[in-house]
This record gives sequence, C-alpha cells and structure tokens, in this order.
Amino acid sequence: MNCREFQEQITPAVDSRLDGNVLAVFLEHAALCAPCRHSYDGERHIADLVRSRLRPVAVPPELVTDILESIAREDATTPPARAAAFRWNGVGTKTAAAFALSFAAVVFLLTRNDAGFAPMPPPDTAGSDIIGQSVNAYRSALRGDVAPQIVSEVPDCVKSFFNGKTEFPVLVPAMKECILIGGGVSDFHGTMLAHVVYRHGGETISVYQACRETVMKGEKLHLPREALEELARTGWYCCTTPEGASIVVWTKGATLCAAVAPMNREHLMAHLVDAGDAGAW
Repeated sequence: MNCREFQEQITPAVDSRLDGNVLAVFLEHAALCAPCRHSYDGERHIADLVRSRLRPVAVPPELVTDILESIAREDATTPPARAAAFRWNGVGTKTAAAFALSFAAVVFLLTRNDAGFAPMPPPDTAGSDIIGQSVNAYRSALRGDVAPQIVSEVPDCVKSFFNGKTEFPVLVPAMKECILIGGGVSDFHGTMLAHVVYRHGGETISVYQACRETVMKGEKLHLPREALEELARTGWYCCTTPEGASIVVWTKGATLCAAVAPMNREHLMAHLVDAGDAGAW
C-alpha cells in the first residue's frame, strides 16, 4: 500500500470498516510511515473526541447538498499543477476536499447550541492564580469535562476561531510531533482567557493563555512572586503539579502562556522552543 492508497483508507479505518488483509496492510504501512501514521492518529483522536462528546443531531439537508456540490466543483476545477501537488503529498484532490468540507460540517455541529456544547466555564475554583487556572484547564481536558469549542488540527482554522474573542493574540503553534486538537475561550470576571490543546502520542499538552499585561498588573489575574522574578530573569518559569506534570510559563508579545503536560520540563520546553524557532507562532 502506498501513501495515496493509505490516505484514502484512513476514514474507513477510523470507522472500523476495514477488515482482513486490507486492514493488515493498512496497519503495516502506518507502522512504517511516520507522516501517514500522524494523519491516521490525528483523525482517530478527532473521531474519538466527537464520538464521546457529541450527541447525534440531524444534519440539515441543504448542508449535505452544499458539501457534495462543493466537492464536485473542486474536483472539476482543480488546476493540473495543484492536483499534482496533492498527489505528491499522497492525497487525492477529491479526498482532501471531502475531508475539509466534512470536517467543516463537524465543526458546524460542534458549535451549535443544541449539540450540547457550551463555552468553557469560568476557572473560579483556582482564584486569580494563572498557574492554578492552567492546571485546572489541563485536568478538565484530561477528564473530558469541557468539550472544545473548535475542533481542528489545522492551526489557521483554530486561530480564525479565536480572532476577536480575546484582547491578546492567541498563539497556536504547529508543534513538532504534536497533533493539534482544538481549543476554546472562557470569561474570568470580564477577562477573556484561551485554552489550546494538543496530543503527543498518548499525552495531552494544554496551553493556557492570558493577556500578559493583565497578569503582570496582578489585579484580575496574577502569578506567584517567584514566577514573576524567574520570568524577568530568564523568560521562562517551570514548576510541577502534585501529580508530577510539568508546568512551563513564558510570554510572547502581548500573550502569556502556561503549558501543562505529563512529561519532564526539558521535553516540554523542547517542543515549545522548536515551535518558536520554526516561526510557527
């Protein structure tokens, strides 16, 4: 099985519609090809999230018609050069268009009020301590207590969701070896906060974000004194949760971030620094 054939089988595999020799060949290719395995893992994570958090709702017939018509138009009008680029990356134009449009439909359903999703609740239980709030957000992501308001592994899609919702730019880096899951916003006594979630293998990486100036003023949100001093001295602050997860705090421009993950701080910081060096912020 080559990469193009693998990409075309991802959705049937996620839906448990492959069996016998086809499934065996599919899994063998996934074990040998890291880019294809990354694509497969990303779609599986999204499918698992949707299945666990989304109750069935009827898709409007006009939406289905629009998707099918858009796929047909995309397939008919894609320039030869662009079609070749898709094939070079192992994805047919129709497959890529279908995935993108179908995913848009899923996001449409996720953000409907009648789909059972609500904005992230205010993090009052941690008070104004941004580190405590970041840990609570991480734990909520692990437990699945709060569903993301946007589900996408495409950074630009997630950035678009956050546009205009916060007074600071929300950072959504494409971190190496990590799969972007999505994110959401919450309101802490009139101060908007953002939460972006990734997966790294079987681990969750939570990146909690706030307005840097608001946190530094220490009025509505604050950091412990030792965190402020270390940020001023090195640009980073690290600590651990009672469960042993690492917390890394840093600032970039007008944004303050607090990342939490069940890995050692050096490993977590390596992902964050690599993303910054690559200009992915």
